[in-house]
Amino acid sequence: MFHFFISQKATFRRAVTFRNKAVAGAFYRCHVMKKLPPYGRRLVMRMKAGWQPTNGINIFCCWKTARSFPEAVCFPPGASPSDYDWTFLAGQDITVINTESRCDYSMLWELAVMLVQSGAARVGLVDVAHPLEWFIPGKEAQAA
Repeated sequence: MFHFFISQKATFRRAVTFRNKAVAGAFYRCHVMKKLPPYGRRLVMRMKAGWQPTNGINIFCCWKTARSFPEAVCFPPGASPSDYDWTFLAGQDITVINTESRCDYSMLWELAVMLVQSGAARVGLVDVAHPLEWFIPGKEAQAA
């Protein structure tokens, strides 16, 4: 009888824990509309711990390159900038880098505009096929 009671209690705890996770997951899905870009979560965690980037934050269009830099996130080729939440980069200097021409230039342009609208201090757009351009809030795009 005692063994059965402990099993019931453990099962009840698992059910309560599962129910809480399910409720938390449903709350997250209902109230958070957009997700962070790839490798954005590790950057948010570092920033919450007090780390500040010294040379700004890089956004790469290549998974492997973004993975190798701790202050970088990935903008996946073929994705839309509106699919992700970029507000965690507010107040930062950002450089969008397309080294392998995997992303369409119009998507990079749209991403740069969205970053400025999300509160970025400055956004640099680097593409191997185009000249360097800077987006500064309140000003037109500037070619370097």
